[in-house]
Amino acid sequence: MHDVKSAGKADLYYEKYVRYWRLKSLVSTFKIVDYTKKIIGNPDLFHANYMIQKGSKKARLAKLIANYAYLSCPTYICYKTRMIHFLR
Repeated sequence: MHDVKSAGKADLYYEKYVRYWRLKSLVSTFKIVDYTKKIIGNPDLFHANYMIQKGSKKARLAKLIANYAYLSCPTYICYKTRMIHFLR
């Protein structure tokens, strides 16, 4: 629960976290491009070096988890686009 009074929209804001498979089913009508592993592999390119420094122990651990236990990653960095189906 977050305070959003400063935005003037509401008094409270609620979030509900979902697991990977639930998230995947929610956005199944979209084309998903996952950047999680790319950002972990090259944080400088994606300006994420404030969270993880390339070559550090933290970076090596994150890369190991992302490669071998992807579903246990605490977050996923994706974007979605509409899939366009053309009639033939």
